[in-house]
Amino acid sequence: MPGVMPPMYELLLSVQGAMLKAVTPQLRAVTVDINPEKAELSIVFFYDGEITDELFDLASIAAVEVDIFPFDYVVVGDNSVQLDFPKEIPIQGRLAYLRHEPNLPTIKMEDKLFLLKEPVKPLHIFCLDMQEALLGKVSPALRRVRVSIDPDHKKLISHFYYDGEISDVDLYLAKAAIHDSIISFPDYVMESQILRIDYPNEIPADGCRAVYWRWENKY
Repeated sequence: MPGVMPPMYELLLSVQGAMLKAVTPQLRAVTVDINPEKAELSIVFFYDGEITDELFDLASIAAVEVDIFPFDYVVVGDNSVQLDFPKEIPIQGRLAYLRHEPNLPTIKMEDKLFLLKEPVKPLHIFCLDMQEALLGKVSPALRRVRVSIDPDHKKLISHFYYDGEISDVDLYLAKAAIHDSIISFPDYVMESQILRIDYPNEIPADGCRAVYWRWENKY
């Protein structure tokens, strides 16, 4: 709901939606920043290795799909940057995405309990929490993450879908993300599933909202 959540939360939620079907194994991180004084937005996709035309187009399309209407700002700077691993990711503003790799930056979860007192949809808060909980926990095998919330029964729902046999590392990362994502809903119960559905098998509709969706044109 524009104008209710802090601008950075609005931006993160919008970038989350724009990134669906745009995350490749080469994508190391996505950062977003706001400069209110200059009315500017910065959205940067950091890639490991050469940025092909296809990767450039994915980042460019995602950046264009970010809804900047609530901000009325201008998007500035390069939105695609080559930053080969293990170079340190320069974090200006906030992380919207971070793949799993060694030597990750310290990430401190931020509860958004105060938003529950505002006219903000609880699902939007949960989506932001899961976006943050997934930072540093996404591997190439993760196909999709979907979430839902049932405020009447105080229940959170999350579904993780993997391609191929789910490794011990991926299982650990998924469980960690599920655990971390309840930060704004301490009195809720989490109902979660971690499932294997190999590509190109379709992931069935489950009535939940996608918060992560990998790009599969090349798989």
